[in-house]
Amino acid sequence: MVSGTHVSPRPETAVLYSTTVAQLALLIIQLVLGFWLALFAVFPPYRQTAPFSMWYMMNSMFGIPALALHMWLGMVITLVSVMILIVSLLSGRTSYIVMSVVAMAAILFAGTGGMGFVWSGFGNDAFSFIMAIGALAAVVAYSIQFGSISASAGKKAIP
Repeated sequence: MVSGTHVSPRPETAVLYSTTVAQLALLIIQLVLGFWLALFAVFPPYRQTAPFSMWYMMNSMFGIPALALHMWLGMVITLVSVMILIVSLLSGRTSYIVMSVVAMAAILFAGTGGMGFVWSGFGNDAFSFIMAIGALAAVVAYSIQFGSISASAGKKAIP
């Protein structure tokens, strides 16, 4: 006899599903905020007084609240990517682990581009491009992971 009962997902799969959805939402917000900053924000002129002026960065952050939010959100996204990687490792599913590593690498790539953009005095558009590519790569990786989780959760048990 074939039973069509639904398999309840393992606890780590449910957590991974929820955090992946949340991460995708955060990344989309981050991308839109980054687009807004690139198009409309007026960054203060950069006056280098040292190899890197902490005063300049803090002044820029507090002078442009959207930039402060963008930087803060980037840190939150990085922490959530670490959490997703840990839960993926606990699940033991190779596909989840690989996509989590790819997405985390893309997020770190985007963050490195962001730091370079700030340190260049907001003048090197290549760093802005690196941020966008990294964020888009993370969205793609987490979307693939989301599809994989959804597909595996939708399977039926045949005892």
